[in-house]
Amino acid sequence: MGVWRGAVGVTAGAVVGAMVVGCVPSIEGAWRITAECPPQSHFGAITIEAQAEVEERARGEYFGTVTNTLGERGQFAAQMERSNLRVQTAWDGQLPTEALLVADPGGRSFQGIDSNGCDLTVVRP
Repeated sequence: MGVWRGAVGVTAGAVVGAMVVGCVPSIEGAWRITAECPPQSHFGAITIEAQAEVEERARGEYFGTVTNTLGERGQFAAQMERSNLRVQTAWDGQLPTEALLVADPGGRSFQGIDSNGCDLTVVRP
């Protein structure tokens, strides 16, 4: 999603979509990510912003890049199943992170948490 020792990436790696009448829409394109990290997170209490670019590899499978306000860059892979998006981000020079995001009913945003304990909000810019 990125706050995932690379806060926000997906975590976009983050990233995004929703269920529309039983089908998974494409989440290709640009996404904006906000990570609200608690005091006990790896980063301490902080808000981290990030941007992700998502490409579709196959139906329900995505990959892309993410950059955040900490100056970190990462590459991610994501899998969409119904309205759930699981994102694994490999950060340049940092530990990898994971995030689980859930799409809102309209498919324009996601909410979730990453492996650093940061709350993620992912929206179209």
